[in-house]
Amino acid sequence: MPRRKTQEEYKQQVAEKAPHITVVGKYQGNRVKIKHYCAIHDIYWDVSPFNFLQHPNGCCKCQNDVLEKYYNSKNPTDYIWTTKFYG
Repeated sequence: MPRRKTQEEYKQQVAEKAPHITVVGKYQGNRVKIKHYCAIHDIYWDVSPFNFLQHPNGCCKCQNDVLEKYYNSKNPTDYIWTTKFYG
């Protein structure tokens, strides 16, 4: 069985993947939600460490910024096609 990750190890992984995010809560396991802080948008939110490390975009506003850049960079007809069939 793998060794359990420590609070400091988790903080180090977060700092490597998203330097603008600070871990506020106490790490209790990979699936237990803990509080994080986004320095860009001044937002606190709860997320499980597993989900955050799989998708380290940041808070909900950071994720919206990423999606907005993605959709604004694509051809508008491609976006209409994807929302029509997949949205």
